[in-house]
Amino acid sequence: MELIYVPWLTSAAKTLSAFLFVLYVVVPVLVKTNPWIFSKILFLHFLKFPYFVDLKRPDKRGIKGCKNFYIKVNEKVTLGAWQTLPADLLEGDSSQLNSGHPIILYLHGRAGTRAQPHRIELYKVLSSMNFHVIAIDYRGFGDSSGTPTEEGVLEDTYRTYKWIRDRSDKVPLYIWGHSLGSAISTNLLKHLNQKGESVDGLILESPFNNLWDASRRHPMSLPFRFLPWFEWVFIDSMKKVVDYCTEDNIMEIDEPLLILHAADDHIIPVQCGRELHNKVEHYRKGRSYTMYKEFDKHLGYRHCEIYKDPELPSTIRFDWCWEKTLKLLQCETTFGWEKYIMDNPDKLRIIILGKTGAGKSKTGNSILGRDAFRYGDYGSSVTSICQMKTSGRFGKKIDVVFDTDQDKKCIQQQNGNTCYTNSDYKKVELMLQERMKEENEDIDVVQNSEEFYLKIIESSMASYEIEDWVKPVNTFVLLGRPGSGKSRTGNTITGCNKAFEFGFHSKRTSKKCESKLTEICEAEVCVIDTPGVSVFEKQDFEDIQSALPEDGPSKIIFLLCVSIGRLTHDEISLINQNFDVFGDEFADNTIIIFTHLDEWESDMNDCNENPKFDSYLNTLPEQTKTIFRRFHNRYLPLNNKQKKREETQWTLKLMTIANSMQGFNMPYNFPT
Repeated sequence: MELIYVPWLTSAAKTLSAFLFVLYVVVPVLVKTNPWIFSKILFLHFLKFPYFVDLKRPDKRGIKGCKNFYIKVNEKVTLGAWQTLPADLLEGDSSQLNSGHPIILYLHGRAGTRAQPHRIELYKVLSSMNFHVIAIDYRGFGDSSGTPTEEGVLEDTYRTYKWIRDRSDKVPLYIWGHSLGSAISTNLLKHLNQKGESVDGLILESPFNNLWDASRRHPMSLPFRFLPWFEWVFIDSMKKVVDYCTEDNIMEIDEPLLILHAADDHIIPVQCGRELHNKVEHYRKGRSYTMYKEFDKHLGYRHCEIYKDPELPSTIRFDWCWEKTLKLLQCETTFGWEKYIMDNPDKLRIIILGKTGAGKSKTGNSILGRDAFRYGDYGSSVTSICQMKTSGRFGKKIDVVFDTDQDKKCIQQQNGNTCYTNSDYKKVELMLQERMKEENEDIDVVQNSEEFYLKIIESSMASYEIEDWVKPVNTFVLLGRPGSGKSRTGNTITGCNKAFEFGFHSKRTSKKCESKLTEICEAEVCVIDTPGVSVFEKQDFEDIQSALPEDGPSKIIFLLCVSIGRLTHDEISLINQNFDVFGDEFADNTIIIFTHLDEWESDMNDCNENPKFDSYLNTLPEQTKTIFRRFHNRYLPLNNKQKKREETQWTLKLMTIANSMQGFNMPYNFPT
């Protein structure tokens, strides 16, 4: 049989063989011997698309109220940034971040600049919702100087956070991370939490649970996935140079979390977002709010176009962050409303009472999450009829109804009896009154409405008095050995440096507990400073009992103060004694406070080492890690030299963690 020679077929076979050799031999060898390649692949900063765009002129990209500016990170790095104004400020001259409008810090993905079309469209959506939007290009991206690295990008984002906070101390701040930006944002929040700082919420768009799973599922890995050495060559090499693990970072933060993912995402498959949400839900177990929203395939949003969804504004503004409303109602932190709201049925009707100027309209707007009711100047009224507005939040239908200074007949005529007596709804009355003013008018409002509203409450599924919402006194009991920083921690919580004496100069000679009462955002807090001991005895137990507040129940949270460093044998022994005395519930109701953070950071800087708190935790002996795991890794580092504003933020962070805990019930007798 004679073979026929086909020149072009032979040439094609050679080309294919060469291609396969490069793909399955040369590339794996290069990757395995040069893992730094992954850092170049991770940050595609050289792809500065869209090209030929003047980043200094955002107005040329069709964005109203957007200005270009620069943030200096250090002597070598300057970041290019845009600020897009909220819609309310587009017609005015003000661009100040302290205008009172909430702020979103937008962190983009691995390629392109802040001027990419889909990013611009998102800025417009957020602007229409009255957010300030700060969008930056990391070092090396866009017109920013430098070369991106994981540590460098963290420095960029933290410096941007400080730049925002310096200009807007008390304005709500949220972080939005897209794609790789989701991992960068959780890296930033983890860093902030270790410093005792925080933001008001986190939005992750198209996130991955960890970089390794995302790489396995990425289209670029398709030719290699079936190979038996794929993990050894690619994944193991990647882990040597990059460490973006979103799921691990989120385990160390408590901010409200919203995850957005399109089911047809072709870059980061939706399975990554689902797994991230499942792990976060399992870990948090309701301690902090988490919401996951998946967009159906037929919508065609893929990786970058979730901004097109018409329901996105309501999802961002209302559904995902009950804490936002709670902070408005309860002065920047939450004390018990979460459980009350969660215990209600799917339909909730809130009826607001109060005289003119008591703030009914603003309260209703806070609950609904939008400007549904008009309001006027302090002490005046712009509402002439009783109104009812509806919102869908947190998976519930919520009606907010408030009266004016009208009589019950007018209210009934305007809304109908079914507005109040529909048995499908649970009703809640809020009676508002202004402080530092005469209360006679308020009493009249209640008395005049009593008969009518009594019928409303009787027809409801249940009724509540204000006292039902009052939480027990938050009581922090400081524990630790001498010199562990208990007293200074107590001073930070109380906001007074002289509440508890500390240091070697202290004149305190009593071995009794000392307690101080304080108010944090209108909530009563008791702080009990125990004397430093090496052995926990019966007398110490009785002293704590006697120091507890006498009025009302106490929600006891232990603060175990530990100096940053190696745990000594005596400290470990004292912790074990606490378990013997208080039982297994001790771990569930204890927060570890790592004190003397400032001294440790100074020592690290003197040694030319990076003072990353998570690095310190990783260097601890396995025995110590095991002990800390018993406390569910619930800890806060404390810098005793931080500024007053940072102390306040640290205290609010502590209160947020404490609010998610059940509280310890003190036994009556010392165990024998």
